[in-house]
Amino acid sequence: MQQSIIKTAMTLDDLKLMPGLQLQLQFHHSEDVRERSRLVGYLAGASLIVTTPVVNGGPRSARPHDKVNVRFFSNETNSAVAFSTQVIHVSMVPFPSLHLSYPEHIATDEVRRAVRIEVKQIASVLINDEKVPATIVDLSTGGCRIESRQLFAKTGDNLTVTAKLEVAGISRVLALKGEVRAELDSCRLADCNVAYGILFGDLEEQDKLLLHAYVYSNLR
Repeated sequence: MQQSIIKTAMTLDDLKLMPGLQLQLQFHHSEDVRERSRLVGYLAGASLIVTTPVVNGGPRSARPHDKVNVRFFSNETNSAVAFSTQVIHVSMVPFPSLHLSYPEHIATDEVRRAVRIEVKQIASVLINDEKVPATIVDLSTGGCRIESRQLFAKTGDNLTVTAKLEVAGISRVLALKGEVRAELDSCRLADCNVAYGILFGDLEEQDKLLLHAYVYSNLR
């Protein structure tokens, strides 16, 4: 399983967090300790309410302005998520809980489930009825990384990536519908100005089979 840090334009609200989500809190005055907590709820742009970690059988001591790092795993993005915040209110009623300031930024560490291969495949991207030239620089059965000279999308946009793939002497043009999941922070190609991480949607059965065959034949 391969991992890589990806810079995204997501906010915490984009992750569609549910109450009860397991969290790890790391208070700055005890940075080597990660303490268990659960999400109670949140109001976008305002605050998060989390359960107060238990230490030695009771709620841990916390005060307003205490700085905290929060970590959890998001099923929505298949990634580990982290952000920095601070305590803005401590409550003991009806149960020990902390109000944390709503983060302006989050960091994600995507866990890639699919095997990826490095390629340099000319492609075109159809977005908002406009075709944009691009290059696929890595490819998996679930998504790809594309680079282009032209800035043409933002996180969450839907698009179609069209490319010609060849397997065992048979060429076929695939039109792969997907979603921009991340704007990446660097390019691999010298003439690139922007890079995107694309997650494919539901594919036609024949396209899916050819994509699998192409990826695994190139692993050799």
